[in-house]
Order: sequence, then C-alpha cells, then structure tokens
Amino acid sequence: MRNVFLVILCSLNFTLLCCKDLSAQEGIITVSVTKFDGLLKDSDSIQLIDVRTPEEFNAYHLPKAKNINVMSETFVSDIELLDKSKPVYVYCRSGKRSSKGAQLMHEAGFLEIYNLDGGILEWEAHNLAIEK
Repeated sequence: MRNVFLVILCSLNFTLLCCKDLSAQEGIITVSVTKFDGLLKDSDSIQLIDVRTPEEFNAYHLPKAKNINVMSETFVSDIELLDKSKPVYVYCRSGKRSSKGAQLMHEAGFLEIYNLDGGILEWEAHNLAIEK
C-alpha cells in the first residue's frame, strides 16, 4: 500500500513539473497579481492587453491597457500590430479568456507573454488601481 502511494505521489509530481516546464517553454507565464503588478512597474514600454469585450473594457480596466477583444474575428490581425520581441501582458475578467489570448499570441510568434492569474477580479481584490 505504501509503495502504491509513493508511485502515485511521484507520478503527480512529475505531471505537475512537466506542465510547469511546458508553460515556460512556450513563453506563456501565468503570474500572481503581485508579480504582474511588479512586472508592469519595472517595464518602460508596456504592452498591456485587456482581452475582454469593449463594453467590459469601457466599464473599467487597468491603467495603460489597450483593448483587443479575444472573441473578435480580428483578434489575430489586431495583435500583429504589437511588437513581438517585447514582453506582452494580458488579462481578462478571471483568466480564462486571457489564457486563450496568450496561446494565440504564442502561435503568432510572441516570445514573452505574461498572463494575470485570476484576471481583473483578482486585481480588484488586491485593491490595485483601475481606470473607469
């Protein structure tokens, strides 16, 4: 019984490590609110992309964010206007759409993509700045 438990534990650790390494290899890094905020403050030229709908963006968004709706038919052509050699920071409401947007950016050739874990909801929960 103890050996079975150890095998399961080792398999789980291996799976988690592989998934983490794959994400880093792809250039998509999901980061906490604290880390995301720090990265934005450390960057001179920010490519901060809010992938929510224009209506959601107009209600409130992160300062200096640009809206490119991931659900739009023009999303792929819209992101082509960004600099693929510079880091890009993406967020949405909760993290689901920004994960999709980050994947599409990776497929388009972006090298360094930071995805906000928990989205703007988590950002608000930490009482960080938003624009209305």
